[in-house]
Amino acid sequence: MAERFGVPATALRFYEDAGLLPADRTPSGCRVYGEDAVERLAKCVRRRGAGRQIP
Repeated sequence: MAERFGVPATALRFYEDAGLLPADRTPSGCRVYGEDAVERLAKCVRRRGAGRQIP
């Protein structure tokens, strides 16, 4: 998902830790993002591009 939105993977982890980006985990620990997370990240990226503070 980081590649799709052009953000570093560390940004995804930051947003997840901040409670902005919900993620489930596979049994092996990989993050799985649902449609809600995709929409939230799109909103964060748009706000960042507009020079706004996130959230």
